[in-house]
Amino acid sequence: ILRTRSEASLGSFFKAIGGDLTGTAIEIDGNRFENGDLCNGKSATLMMFVNGRINNDFDDYIISPYSTVPPGDEIKIIFDGRPQRELNPSIGSPP
Repeated sequence: ILRTRSEASLGSFFKAIGGDLTGTAIEIDGNRFENGDLCNGKSATLMMFVNGRINNDFDDYIISPYSTVPPGDEIKIIFDGRPQRELNPSIGSPP
């Protein structure tokens, strides 16, 4: 049972599954990737898209309370060396 909104954050979710998420790094199953690490031979950056738009809240982002999309959130967390526009051509402004 969630007692506060912060318990519904992505950061809380990642901690609950034994990982970590910050604005510069992601850890899953003991594997940690940080901005500047190589991905396919290129310096990579951690990016998050929520409903098709870049979002920089990362660990502080409060997960939508809906169980289906829409109206719930479609969240993509990507660690890649390609530019944002190449990864998501429909990028809009941050929410």
